[in-house]
Amino acid sequence: MKMETTKNQSFRVWIGCTLLAALTVVLQFIAGTIKIGEFNLTFSLIPIVIAAMFYGVKGGVIVGTTFGLTILVQCIIGFDPGGYYLFNLNPVFTTIACVVRTFLVGLLLGLIYLAIRKAIKNTFVQSLILSVAAPVLNTGIFLILYALMFNDLLMAAAAENNTDVWSFIIFAFVGMNFLIEILTTAILCPPIVKALEAIRKRI
Repeated sequence: MKMETTKNQSFRVWIGCTLLAALTVVLQFIAGTIKIGEFNLTFSLIPIVIAAMFYGVKGGVIVGTTFGLTILVQCIIGFDPGGYYLFNLNPVFTTIACVVRTFLVGLLLGLIYLAIRKAIKNTFVQSLILSVAAPVLNTGIFLILYALMFNDLLMAAAAENNTDVWSFIIFAFVGMNFLIEILTTAILCPPIVKALEAIRKRI
């Protein structure tokens, strides 16, 4: 009976991770169509936060890696013009910047949740912490990888814009989109997690 329960739990984890992975693919492909003025609204990090909270490190890694693979596909097919340029410039570096980055985001979110869940019992607060951590990690790891692998390109672009490299990175790659990403994730994710938690308790 115990083995059957364990199998059922494992099956539910894989089903949940699969659904969240599929959701992050859909959200990433519609991200460019939802805008506030000139800025894109993206909700793709929300399924990663949910996966990390409900399914731990395994969930974060599965959904996070799916997110990265989706971005990579968009770079390859030209859905993301900037990514398409980088992929043609250096496909190996671009693959690392897409997939390794989001793998690490999912992994770290899972580890953060494991670290705080005993100290902080409130699910809303837990999800709020992870909701802020997700875009910070996503953008931070991207900037580090990009700076390491595309340093020459960054320096040339900064020189062309008459600024230093880090100022160019902050204004060109972070800016308002990063702030909007934090706000949308932090506002939407906690109530979604709370609702899903209530549903899960009834099942």
